[in-house]
Amino acid sequence: MSLRNNRAVKLNRYMMFGMFFLGIIVLGCVFAFLYLSFNKTDNPFVQQPEDGGVTDSIVLIVNDSTLME
Repeated sequence: MSLRNNRAVKLNRYMMFGMFFLGIIVLGCVFAFLYLSFNKTDNPFVQQPEDGGVTDSIVLIVNDSTLME
């Protein structure tokens, strides 16, 4: 009886490939969640105008302190 034809060896090989693909899927989900968590478009330190147009005033803020308005 050869090791290549053994049922236990075939089962172990299928389980190894299944665990490999499951690990790839889990790593892909982890990286997808990391990408989504760091891909934020709303930055609290950048002030967006409410009306969506161009404003005529400039505010210089450094370390939560207004230096020039």
